Amino acid sequence: MSFSVGAVEATVSAALAVDSGIAGVSNARQAYESNLFDWVDEITEGGGEGGAREAVADLWLSYAKMETEKRQFKAATKVLESATACPVAAGFPKVWLAYAAFWTARGKASKAEKVYHRALGAVAAPPEARATLFEHYHAFLRGHGQPALTLEELQERWAASN
Repeated sequence: MSFSVGAVEATVSAALAVDSGIAGVSNARQAYESNLFDWVDEITEGGGEGGAREAVADLWLSYAKMETEKRQFKAATKVLESATACPVAAGFPKVWLAYAAFWTARGKASKAEKVYHRALGAVAAPPEARATLFEHYHAFLRGHGQPALTLEELQERWAASN
């Protein structure tokens, strides 16, 4: 099985080029969802070598980006929630960071903060992944009312609450 995000994006672009309205978006969604279903199935059944897992995360992010570009924010939220619940994609910090950035861009800091908190509970390994999440969460908090907070204080605070 080919795990080519670019091939799926080409299919989506073609669908949207033919019809940028409801039918085109519906066809684009179908392309994303059928590939995601197939890819996750293949990986969870023991297939998918190399970068297949990361390709699943990238495809979820591509799907959310398409929904956002079409200004379908409720659909984008649903896609990002599904990505964070996906047994393959949820382990990648970039999925969580994209979701937090989605809420931050919409001025929903409290929702972004909840995503960061959920991410720290969901991504346990490797240690670099957790470190990345903590660093981004720390930068977010410093920019949203807690400028004096240190990374160590955040880590201690999080450890004490979990």
